[in-house]
Amino acid sequence: MGRFKSDPIEVISIDRHRNGIGGNGFYAVIFKTPDIPDDTMLGIVFKNYGNCAVIGLGMAYEHNTVAFGTNSYRYEFFADVLYHAVIDYENGRRKEWKLTPLTKKQKYDIFGKSVVDKIE
Repeated sequence: MGRFKSDPIEVISIDRHRNGIGGNGFYAVIFKTPDIPDDTMLGIVFKNYGNCAVIGLGMAYEHNTVAFGTNSYRYEFFADVLYHAVIDYENGRRKEWKLTPLTKKQKYDIFGKSVVDKIE
């Protein structure tokens, strides 16, 4: 999984955004991870599996930067747990979570085998 364990994360806040009338809606997930203990993260999660972005909010605020490589993180380090949070949120479990990555079977059930196999 690279240099980050990606589990568990602690979700602080999550909500769905419409992105205008015809735009592609997304979820904003504010979370903490033991992999980066000194920062709070923002995940932008779109419906299609693998379409997400993760930004370190502390670095953006404290150093006034969103420069590539300074406070953005590869989606695959956090995608599983962020999609897990979105699924729980949509199923009415709206609280703080400690989440672990989805299993391959869970990903197949939710997103379909062809989508998951193409990404992994």
